[in-house]
Amino acid sequence: MPKLNSIGLSSITSNFSQGLVLNLRKKSRHHYSYYIAKKLEDAFTKAVQEPEFIDGMKKFRWPIVYRNSRELGEYVARNVEIYSKFLMERGLAK
Repeated sequence: MPKLNSIGLSSITSNFSQGLVLNLRKKSRHHYSYYIAKKLEDAFTKAVQEPEFIDGMKKFRWPIVYRNSRELGEYVARNVEIYSKFLMERGLAK
């Protein structure tokens, strides 16, 4: 299987993983969705630091890749154009 850099895509950094993304239209601290998102982010931040979670990930040799809302936003902004172009060139997206 070719690696991304062997087909000219060395600028793509990729971790195929699972996650939770919330589409919050209101980002104001005065809206209830802000508090829901904050509570979930705090819970996930704590969970990925728990020894049981870390041990389980090590057992299956899975890397722990956690991004808080700010980091995920930056990651998506950096990579959306690259992934879109890649998928369109291969006829996998319009």
